[in-house]
This record gives sequence, structure tokens and C-alpha cells, in this order.
Amino acid sequence: MASLGQKLADARTRKGISIREASESTKIRGDYLTKFESDDFEMNLPAVYLRGFLTNYARYLNLDPEGILADFEASQPAGKSRSPLQAIGTITVDSPKEDTASSGDSPPPIPPTNPPDDFPWVKFGLIAASFVALIIIAFLVVKFWPEGEEAGPEKDKQLPVEEPQRMQDLQIVAKGPIKNLVIQMDGGPSERMTDIAQGEILPFKFSKSFKGAATEMENISLVIDGATYRLPEKGKGNFVWPAD
Repeated sequence: MASLGQKLADARTRKGISIREASESTKIRGDYLTKFESDDFEMNLPAVYLRGFLTNYARYLNLDPEGILADFEASQPAGKSRSPLQAIGTITVDSPKEDTASSGDSPPPIPPTNPPDDFPWVKFGLIAASFVALIIIAFLVVKFWPEGEEAGPEKDKQLPVEEPQRMQDLQIVAKGPIKNLVIQMDGGPSERMTDIAQGEILPFKFSKSFKGAATEMENISLVIDGATYRLPEKGKGNFVWPAD
């Protein structure tokens, strides 16, 4: 059975295109495509971008993206499965032993006897009096309870619900080759990329801010939620959003 990389390479060969042509059409770096076709997925990329590149490449080669992603997931090392819980023991109950002692010499026990109830009306009178007392207490509680207060536990106070932060789209477009690029989203971990080809588009997501540094600032365009921004600096430099 052909591996994932072999499927991608065969599909590209059938289409009659080179790695460079595929890279220019898909905006995916050529070295990434070469690694994909070599079954080498160890690269400095977040998992969401790696799956996105595989999906775009599969569509470009007229392959089933879901099938390609399934092959990719199957090729990854499986995590350790949890071991089932083992029984820690059983509980047994001993049946009571029959009394084997002879009872011939001892007299049988005398069952208790209740005295006859000579006054049944007294019992009914007590029940009726208790019922009437409960009705009177309930009436007094309802009548004299302060208005505006509720009997029972205090109502739960509603806590304010924080609205989820809106994520914004960022695309870094390489107008020319960029040797080194470092990007950091919302103060998170930095991501370093090297040897970015002209025309390559790097997609990102952020909620409030991002910052980065590059060796060829003049070759960078930032597309933020559809709006394009050019960097005025040339050569090595830094960029920050929102701009100061």
C-alpha cells in the first residue's frame, strides 16, 4: 500500500508539474512539499497549519482531502492508551449459622402482647389536633411574612459572562525572498521561519496584538482582515500591531 508521501508524489507526477510549479500555485513552500512527499512531517509548524497545507495540496492534486488527512493521522505515533482499572477485591457475606443447640430443655419464648386499646378515640383526637395546628402555623407564616422577601434559599446571583474574544486574520505576504522572519501572537511563544520564497503567503490568527522581526522588511506586506499594510523600513527591522 502506497504511503501518504508516495500518493502525493504520484498525483503530482500524473499532473505533470514540478515542485516549484506546485509551490507557486499553492503558495506553499517548496521544501515543505518535498518533505510531504518524503513522508517527513517533522517541521517547525503548528499542527493546524500543517493540516491546512496538506488539505490545500490534496485539493490542488485532485485528491480527497479527508482521505489525505486520515492517512496523515494514521502515520503519526499513537499515544499511550489508558490501562483499564483492575478489580481491587470482592466482598462476601457469611450466611447466618443455624442454631444447632437443642431447645428441648428450655421453654419457648413468650411473644409480647399489647394491651387492648380501650380508648381509640384518644388516638384520633391527637392526630386531628396536630393537623389543625399545622394549618394554623402555615396560615400565620403566610400572613405575617414580610413583603418582598422570599421564603427559601437565596436566589443564585447571575455572574457576568465574558464574551469570547474575536479572532482576527493576519497574512504575511512575501513580495520578495525573506531569509529570516520571527512572529509572536498575543504575547505567546515566538515562531521562527527561514528562507521564505517570493509570493508565499503565511496565515496567522490573533485577538489583540502581534509583533515580529525580519531581515528584509521591504519584502513584507501585512494583510489584516482584508486590509493591506506596507512596512516603511528596509533591511532588518521590527514591526508591531497595533502600530504606535
